[in-house]
Amino acid sequence: MPRQLRQLCCALLLLLCTGGGLVTAVPHHCVFDRLPRNVGEVTGGEEPASPVTVSVGSDWAPLRIKVFADDLEGLGGFCTRAGEHINMFFGKEMVCQEEDILTEEKVDILENVILSEAAKMHSERLLVRPLDGPLVVPRFREGSVCGKFPVPEEHHTDGVPDADMVLYATAVPTFKPTFAWAMPCATLGPRGRPVVGVINYNPRHIANTSQHVRVAVHEMAHALGFIVADMEEQALVKREVGVRGRSSVHVVNSRNTLEQARLHYGCESAPGMELEFAPPMRNPAAPEEEEGVLGQENGEKEEEEGCCQICQEEEQEEFFQEKGEKEEEKEFCQICQEEEEEEEELLSYQRSQ
Repeated sequence: MPRQLRQLCCALLLLLCTGGGLVTAVPHHCVFDRLPRNVGEVTGGEEPASPVTVSVGSDWAPLRIKVFADDLEGLGGFCTRAGEHINMFFGKEMVCQEEDILTEEKVDILENVILSEAAKMHSERLLVRPLDGPLVVPRFREGSVCGKFPVPEEHHTDGVPDADMVLYATAVPTFKPTFAWAMPCATLGPRGRPVVGVINYNPRHIANTSQHVRVAVHEMAHALGFIVADMEEQALVKREVGVRGRSSVHVVNSRNTLEQARLHYGCESAPGMELEFAPPMRNPAAPEEEEGVLGQENGEKEEEEGCCQICQEEEQEEFFQEKGEKEEEKEFCQICQEEEEEEEELLSYQRSQ
């Protein structure tokens, strides 16, 4: 995917969620574009549990999401004590710290606050044609990301009743700037919507705050099929030149989005909903609505100059307002360097699949 389109992944929730933006000194790093994907099909897939034909109703209804978090450490590579050496899911070795341990309190917050509230937000905002029968989960290719998540055997045979989307959750350590990641695993046919997905939430970032819920909402959106490459293929997003004097911007220009954008801003010539340019360290769950627009383009040159340059020019001011200490300059650029190293780790993992 072109680097200049990465901004769209971290702005998709603007189409799903209402409410104000988030202010946080610790940004979540969205790694969705780096995950290797091998999405199967529930109908006519290569590896179904059995020949399955899923009938779909004709009327629209709120999306029914069922999240299964019965085996949060099922991916392996979890921490039991500080100082322990483990291999994370993507292959990188790490030394566990206290905050990496999945405590009973964190399990409760993850299951009953973060995942529950995130699923509820999507259910309240998305309509689908509901499935008439149980959702039978296909068996995923061994060695694939989805194939490594624990799925109860009965989900492959009897299926999951009263569900339009099934999400399997784990909570094992991942890269430090990444709160969570998620991806779709199976769709209704080759062009249908995702009906099975996975999500992993980093134990060190589990906390009972609206920020952490909205990060889960953002990542669930990827599992639900809000994927830039697909939107681009279906001509739902486009690049516009000369909008508000800018060299170029990306906008979502589907019929309903275009209509609502023009209504919201009282501008009949608006080409669509403008998307925010988000450098890699920006919090993807934090829309910058207070700027008067939902997006801005900083240009490709800044992105190419590297993360720490962006830190100095754009992120540093907000960060130091929170911290107020000269010492934090080293910490902030260390985060930038860690992010770049972790992207390389993800690329290596992707090449190995």
